[in-house]
Amino acid sequence: MDAMSSGVVASYATEALKNGLISLEMMGGIELKFGDAPGYLQFFRALVDQQLPLFQDLGRGVDYASAIYGGVEYALAFGKNEMPGYFSGPAAIIGYLTGARHSHLDGAGYSIDQKPEEKNPQQNALELYSEEAWRQILSSLVICFFSRDLYTEETVRECLAICGIEMDENRLHRLGEEILKEKYQFKFREGFSFDPDLLTLPARVTEQISGKGHLDASFIREGVMAYQNLITNK
Repeated sequence: MDAMSSGVVASYATEALKNGLISLEMMGGIELKFGDAPGYLQFFRALVDQQLPLFQDLGRGVDYASAIYGGVEYALAFGKNEMPGYFSGPAAIIGYLTGARHSHLDGAGYSIDQKPEEKNPQQNALELYSEEAWRQILSSLVICFFSRDLYTEETVRECLAICGIEMDENRLHRLGEEILKEKYQFKFREGFSFDPDLLTLPARVTEQISGKGHLDASFIREGVMAYQNLITNK
């Protein structure tokens, strides 16, 4: 049970129940209301047990469940992966749509949003791409991303040199980009696409206020296209 995915599934089920897309009978009598912890504890137990058809569908994620029961506007999934807990601004959302894992752990869009400078879609895409490419080096070295600021390029190169691996800065960056693009080649082979009709933006994202205010769907789409160009052309 992933805490983030399970939470998004619970949120979707709450709204689907409230709006009549699913019934109390389908829920096995479990009522859900935001803030009602006992109800959610019952919900998560039922999600684990998988005894009812509804919970079997919910167990496959909100993208799958919303295709059956409706409510896609509040089915918060990006690339079929449930949204993490950061709603900091456009960079986070662009990152969820484009990242190799559709996760906040890919390009740290939340960190870009938290900086005071305003960036256009292309700048957001470039920062996300650069960060994710560098993270391929850090993850290959089994470095925790929480400590990523400690492992500068210079530090990483010094550590590699101690192990007998001499690598200049340009080669290190190229290697990160090569690894990242290999991941995308796998995704493309398995059916992933940047096509807007397939890579959908949940409506709820532009309805609620993010850490950077209301988000514009066209701004996010521009960022996605810019990221696509970096992955396929750079």
